[in-house]
Amino acid sequence: MSTPPAHDQETPETGQVVIRLEDGSAARGRVIDLSLGGALLHVPPTPVPLVDGAQVIAELVLAEGQRHAIPARLHLRAATTFVVVFTEMTADARELITSLVIGGFAEDETQRRRISRVRERRGAARCTFQPFERPRSPNCILVVDDDDDVRELMVELLEAAGYDVDAAGDGEQGLALLRANPDRYGAILLDYAMPNMDGFTFRQIQQADPVLSRIPVILSSATAPRYLPPLDVDAKLTKPLSAVTLLWTIESCMAGN
Repeated sequence: MSTPPAHDQETPETGQVVIRLEDGSAARGRVIDLSLGGALLHVPPTPVPLVDGAQVIAELVLAEGQRHAIPARLHLRAATTFVVVFTEMTADARELITSLVIGGFAEDETQRRRISRVRERRGAARCTFQPFERPRSPNCILVVDDDDDVRELMVELLEAAGYDVDAAGDGEQGLALLRANPDRYGAILLDYAMPNMDGFTFRQIQQADPVLSRIPVILSSATAPRYLPPLDVDAKLTKPLSAVTLLWTIESCMAGN
């Protein structure tokens, strides 16, 4: 049996990610940010050949030495910055990512401060990996997105953060929910590209209705905002969504409404 490389024999610390390649070699990094379906990592210089596009196993190192392995694809951003895109998101993995975000797993100080502020505003429990209490405000978040996996992840994350959440698969369904109970909603998380009715048309109809137009809208799109047609919304986010930024943006829009 071959001896593991020296750099992989040390016990990884809580908050690290072990990137395991198909040949058995491994490198370690730390999470800069978690998205809905992946993570941005800082990986110090390593002799392990980390190739753009490689299929890997990303092991998230949790408290008390616990680990959770998620199949992923590796993408190079810079010399020591990588993105791992999770390729198999089970229900357990989604729940884990949600709890890690809320627990302040990322090492970036700005992200830690933001999630701490969100926890304070939502009346959150202080313990890492513990769900938030229910929200103080009755306002509900409406998620409008045609991607089933993304929509489900958003709902789980927002519910864990203490919000009530309703979801719709396109603009027509979203408008129907809004019109049925407009006072229920405190913010709308709106995808841009959808069948039946896209985000652009949804927003135009919503703005023309004096009752519905008061509800802040956060637009999400895989296309950078500068390449989209002009659209008056309260905030614009580019997919893949940073989970902490998403929570921070929603809380900020609701607080300012």
